[in-house]
Amino acid sequence: LGWINVRNWLRAVLMADMAQGEVQGEVLHVSLWRGRFLEQLVAENDFWDFRPDEMFLMGMFSLLDTILGVSMAEALACLPLTEAQKKALTAAGPTEYAPLLNLLPALEDGDGLGPDRMLQDLSLDADATRRLHLEAGAWAAAILDLGPRD
Repeated sequence: LGWINVRNWLRAVLMADMAQGEVQGEVLHVSLWRGRFLEQLVAENDFWDFRPDEMFLMGMFSLLDTILGVSMAEALACLPLTEAQKKALTAAGPTEYAPLLNLLPALEDGDGLGPDRMLQDLSLDADATRRLHLEAGAWAAAILDLGPRD
């Protein structure tokens, strides 16, 4: 996407965060968490032929509609993404990105056998993937300085 577009997007996110308060801060945290997780996941499991930086942005953009308070289609309209990326982010049908994007809420919710079944279908080691997910969450919290408060 290029640094100028990413910088502009981050500015929009920060402005939305300042305008919307604590709830938007949590959404930004989850957005960063998702981005870092997908980045690290594809870096350690390179059989998808996805670039880690591409997947970082896909994870961050997965909550762009919530962050900006518009529909996902509107949020993505001006971004130079491929049709497959836009289709995956808008849940408009199956794409090569959809399985990884669908994994995100399953890991976040952690309910039942859903994540385990998805990880098995993706040929991912469950323990290693959960470790990456936790590490990504800690990284996102550190970026936003969301550590424990007294």
